[in-house]
Amino acid sequence: MTGKLLLILALVCPAVSQSVTPVVVECGLKCSGQFTVSNNTTKPLVAVVTPYAFTVKDKHVYTAPVDSKNLVILDQASARLSPMGTHTFSYKIFCATEPCRTQLLTGIMVGKSGGVEVWVKIPHNVYSCKKQKGCRERALQ
Repeated sequence: MTGKLLLILALVCPAVSQSVTPVVVECGLKCSGQFTVSNNTTKPLVAVVTPYAFTVKDKHVYTAPVDSKNLVILDQASARLSPMGTHTFSYKIFCATEPCRTQLLTGIMVGKSGGVEVWVKIPHNVYSCKKQKGCRERALQ
């Protein structure tokens, strides 16, 4: 039992050492933005960003590939984060329809367990509407 508890702590503790800021952004149907990924550990890590469209239903988030009518351009899809370092990813989003919900999901490999890679995935959510104010609330209705 103690061995399992130590394994769980070893896998969970590094997970709290990474962060993405900001988590939520509201913008127009054509927008550009950025978010920062932080590595608060003492070892280098790799971050990989993948864009998705998303919906929320019954308090659950469902992701899907970005619609062909919408376009997401990332300045970089991955980066090496030095120990105690940060990296800023920039993006441009062009949406044809409203509301447009885009999730830039950052995956960070935090270790291996029994030969299996363990990844932490942290989202940066972008809500795009013609009118920015209150876009998130309208997009989630």
